[in-house]
Order: sequence, then C-alpha cells, then structure tokens
Amino acid sequence: MKKRILCFGDSNTWGYIPDSPPIPRYNEDIRWTARLQNLLGSDWQVLDFGLCGCEASGKDKLVGFTASAKTLFAPVLFASLPVDIVLIMLGTNDLNCLNDWKPGDTATGLKSLVDTVRAISPKTRVAIASPVILKDKIAQDPKFDETAPENSRLQAKEVAELCVREKIPFFDTNEFVHELSIDGCHFTPQDHKAFAESIAPFMQNLMF
Repeated sequence: MKKRILCFGDSNTWGYIPDSPPIPRYNEDIRWTARLQNLLGSDWQVLDFGLCGCEASGKDKLVGFTASAKTLFAPVLFASLPVDIVLIMLGTNDLNCLNDWKPGDTATGLKSLVDTVRAISPKTRVAIASPVILKDKIAQDPKFDETAPENSRLQAKEVAELCVREKIPFFDTNEFVHELSIDGCHFTPQDHKAFAESIAPFMQNLMF
C-alpha cells in the first residue's frame, strides 16, 4: 500500500506566482508538492491541498471564500483518509492586517489543527513546516504593513517552540528557502526545488 502524505498549506503550497496573469500558478514540474512526489517515487502518494490565503489562526475576513484552516482542515483531512503523514505549513496569512495578529496566535491555531489530526486519525503522523520569514518588500502589499517581517520572525520562532513543547516533528523552511519572489513572500522556482529536495528525506524519516 502506498504511503500517503497530505500537504495542507497556503499559496506557497498551491504554487502562486506573484504579478502574473490569472491563473498565476506554477506548473506541476515546478511546484514543490509535485517535485516531492517525483523524489519519493511510486510507493508514495502526495496529496496537495494548498489554498491561497489560507490562515492558521486568522479571523476569516478575506473576501470571496472561506480561507480559515479552522473551517477547512477537518473536512479536508476526512476526505483524504487514510493518511500516513499530514504536513502543515501555514501562518503567513495570519499576518494580514485584517487579522490583527498577536504573538501566539499562529501557534495556537496550529496546535488546534494538530489536535484535530490526533482526534480524527490517531495513527497519522503530523508534522509542521515553519512559515516563511517575510522580506521587507512585503510592506508594498496593501494587505500587509511594515510590521510583517519582524512579526514573521517571531511567528517562526513560536512555531518552532510549539513543536518542541508538543513533540511535533518540525521542518525549518527558512533553513532551505532563501530567495522568495519579488513580493518578499512567495517561493521562487528555485525555492520550490530546494524545499522539495530538503523535505523529501524528512518525510522518509517520519516513516521509521
């Protein structure tokens, strides 16, 4: 039976391309989820649930559709079962100005998602990849402000600390993803490649 991984995240999992015409998504040969599938091979199945705007702890104020993991995560997990590993990478959209982010918000939201996995599918391993540390260019996006880069550094630290407290396998995205696109937020093609190549052995190790 194939080992199944559910990748639950935001636009960096979806493969968003900044400043591109609709639909601004990288092709599968670039996105890290598809690259991960190729690296792991036919004994694995990578389930890709990335949603632009998805929030770990946001107030769900985005216009047009529900982007709150608090609402979406449990149905997506149920629909994906059986799952061997759930990888969650969220937090960036919590820093949207509409969400009035406070220290601890993202870690609290992620802990709730981990608890959901443990309740619905106790045998499933759950891991967290840290959200990206934003670059100063993000302040040019009207959805964010000049506090976002510093808040993202604090957020990444709090997510790492959560994983230590809760004994959750933790992947430090920012150790491997360095470029980020012109908006200071989204993975470049090279970032997608680096992320996939570095997280593939991390996933394999979780199965032992």
